[in-house]
Amino acid sequence: MNDKTNGGNLFDEDEALDEILSEFVDADTDLPEDLAALAEKYDVDIGEFPTLSETDRLVEQYRDHLSAEDYEIYAQEYEGDIDEPQVMYDELGRRVVYDSSRAVRQKEPGADDADIGKQTDTVYSAEDWRRSQKGRRKNRHRAESGKTGGAAGQNRPAFAVRFLRAFLPWKGDSSSVAASKVLLTVFVLILLVSGGFFGYSFWLNYRLPSVPPPSQVQTDVNGNTIDPRGKYPDMTFPDGLMDEFVELYALNQDFAGYLSMEGLSGSLSVPVVQGTDNKFYASHDFYKNESNRGTPFLDYKNDLLQVNQNTVIYGSDIARAYRSSVMEDYKTIEGFQNQPLITYWSRYGVYYWKIYAVMVTNGKAEQDNDYIFYFNTLQLRDEEHFEGYRRVLDQKKLYTTGVDLNYGDKLLTISAYDSSFEGAYTVIVARLTREGESVEVDTSLAVGNENPRYPQAWYDKRRLENPYSSAEKWFP
Repeated sequence: MNDKTNGGNLFDEDEALDEILSEFVDADTDLPEDLAALAEKYDVDIGEFPTLSETDRLVEQYRDHLSAEDYEIYAQEYEGDIDEPQVMYDELGRRVVYDSSRAVRQKEPGADDADIGKQTDTVYSAEDWRRSQKGRRKNRHRAESGKTGGAAGQNRPAFAVRFLRAFLPWKGDSSSVAASKVLLTVFVLILLVSGGFFGYSFWLNYRLPSVPPPSQVQTDVNGNTIDPRGKYPDMTFPDGLMDEFVELYALNQDFAGYLSMEGLSGSLSVPVVQGTDNKFYASHDFYKNESNRGTPFLDYKNDLLQVNQNTVIYGSDIARAYRSSVMEDYKTIEGFQNQPLITYWSRYGVYYWKIYAVMVTNGKAEQDNDYIFYFNTLQLRDEEHFEGYRRVLDQKKLYTTGVDLNYGDKLLTISAYDSSFEGAYTVIVARLTREGESVEVDTSLAVGNENPRYPQAWYDKRRLENPYSSAEKWFP
């Protein structure tokens, strides 16, 4: 641009406008009326139609050039004869506004009082000049409309009107502005509705069920046990129900037991219920309120009066319902070594279980080449049947715990949703401590499984080949 300058780097305003307009030529959009009038005023050929975004830039750049009306307002603010400021470029090619009339009001360091009057030439950056012009135009419009002083507060629209104007199409809005407001309003409504729905879902599904723990056995002054059933004279309790569970049973007669597990970052102690099927409590909490996190429940075919060969507890979504990472912790050797023992209290007695295996498995046949490992089988009919079950279990377990497993051992199987792939489950298989056996476990014997058997969906998600695609399939 510097080659266009002359006479102290100043050049003709028409030439500058011509150059600016010629840079933004596009035939894809309509020409705004104010820009067309501007071009006609200066007799400038701007081609076809500038784009809308470029038009905004163009109008802003034109405002740097002082129009006659703006100059009159400017002249009224200062005394004396004032030459019209002109646009120029500095040595680096930056556009500035040169004002030869405005006196410098501040004394320069080291200058005498007599020198202050001589400092009459001031150069502004284009951005500073633009802001000054906008401020003067705003003052002029206020003066013309009478909105100055006290009148401004009286004539200004109410806050509600100004708020609605910001979001709703209003008289005088262009079609593009009106469309933008409609889109903004729709977006805000969607955001509010979605936020409300998410908040309600969060409250509904992430709230912790307020379930009391097992009660402490109370005694009188003579040391005799106080029967807690006396608090519920109108309720019939099953024979053999432990005193610690009377209150839980009174709250929900589907109460079946109490599960306690110790994780790396916290423990999980939750009541277990038993429904008439394996569906209801997968979507309801302890108080039978709807919750897609569910509550841990015993397989409806398990016998509460005796320990079956396999006691199966479905944990549903324990991780999110109780904000617990216990099941995830047990997928690691460190989690097992932290606590190798699980406590499950039936409502009729307390039992301790040593962890034998932890695995990730599937719930649908199509996730593993039309095969499901039925970990929830309640009865292993004979030793051969048991050995087939154990062979597949040994392939699938993530690590060896050092705990042995023999035919005739009572099993506890706990499952919960897993994030390894859609429809995955983490499953813990533990065995009941044998009669006379210590509850101590030598965790130093734990060894990782270098190649555990996962469902086909696990390998597909990671784009790996399944080495067990033709492996043995055990069925109940």
